[in-house]
Amino acid sequence: MEGYSEQTGNTAPRVLIVDDNPEIREIIRILLSGEGYELEEAKNGNETLEKAGGCV
Repeated sequence: MEGYSEQTGNTAPRVLIVDDNPEIREIIRILLSGEGYELEEAKNGNETLEKAGGCV
């Protein structure tokens, strides 16, 4: 995650929301959106691995 902040200049913590149910992802997004997080969503395991792969 440190590398991401250095690359983008963004210091907001990043959260990857993962669930196959779009309603659950939306609820979590609503709950976290006002807390200053940078949010990303994934709907399945493959998408999660693709998105999380850029963070390591």
